[in-house]
Amino acid sequence: MKNPNPLDAVRKSYEELVSLDRELAAKLPALHLRDLATSLHTLGYLQVKLKQSEDARRTLTEALDLRRKLAAGQPAQFLPEVAETLSIQAVLEVQEGRLDEAFAALNEALQTLEPLVAENLAGLGQQLERTREALTAIERGLAARKSGAPEGAGHPHLRLCSS
Repeated sequence: MKNPNPLDAVRKSYEELVSLDRELAAKLPALHLRDLATSLHTLGYLQVKLKQSEDARRTLTEALDLRRKLAAGQPAQFLPEVAETLSIQAVLEVQEGRLDEAFAALNEALQTLEPLVAENLAGLGQQLERTREALTAIERGLAARKSGAPEGAGHPHLRLCSS
């Protein structure tokens, strides 16, 4: 007798979870649509791992459709999840020898993430500049303290407060 794959039991549990999430999402989509999309994504991932290609394709397509719908309203929150599902879809395409489709899915995932990365980098650049300014002010303050200048002499805001 062949040993059962432990992932198969997990897959069955996720199928049950997807069923429950469908019911909840039908009643309260604002609260449960993301849960359904996440459960579908995970089920699709398990189906890919178990080499259940047709089921995985259907499941991942549904997860991707839901995640895109969610991302339309809140891109910063949901576009990374779209990219995540596209990446799993690319793994499925590679398993099936469909390298052009895998490349397209990964390319779409990258294009999905690029605006978020650019936005985050801009924010990080601003934060870095503020940190540099603070460091410069601290260095001036330390230099002023060593030279015997009054407290706060190295920082314009501190000078205003001590006047």
